[in-house]
Amino acid sequence: MIALAAAKKGASLIHKVRTYLSAILDEAMEQRFLSSNPARKLDKPEVGETAKPVLTRIQVWQLLATLQGRDCLIFRLLVCCGFRPGELFVLRWNDWEPGQLRIDEAIWQGHIGKPKTVGSATVVYIPPQAEKELAEWKIARQPVSDEEFIFTDGCRPLNKREWMEESLRPGAASLKIPLVTYQVLHLDAKVRYD
Repeated sequence: MIALAAAKKGASLIHKVRTYLSAILDEAMEQRFLSSNPARKLDKPEVGETAKPVLTRIQVWQLLATLQGRDCLIFRLLVCCGFRPGELFVLRWNDWEPGQLRIDEAIWQGHIGKPKTVGSATVVYIPPQAEKELAEWKIARQPVSDEEFIFTDGCRPLNKREWMEESLRPGAASLKIPLVTYQVLHLDAKVRYD
């Protein structure tokens, strides 16, 4: 664990390693391979705060200028509104009301259910530019029913991994922006992007 701290790994990872190691050694005690669990005496090393990478304001503007149509809208909603991808990709047209989108579903491992937390089931304000793009997307899509997913791959929600690999990462690579993940799209709330 000291090596993990020296390598500037986060407190969460170090805690997980300690927990797993302790559980393995507890099992070894149960199986009578050990008489005590040496992990119980391990001290947690001091770790500093780990910096979470985020896109810069310039990178956001560059990606907004590079991405087109649906992909630009998805990116804008992720960045401006802070959606989790599991919430964004199961939004339906009936979740949209003027100025806001309702989160009442989430998708995880291909299964649609309730959002991650009770507090996640909420209404999210959408900035005017995102709403304008949403209206344009609805005209382009011409949904038959308000039950349809806003971002669909036929009759199922668009796959978040496929979208990342096929749309966002190629756009980021063309701009020489390093590996983009959903986690780097959560930006400083004090910065406006609409």
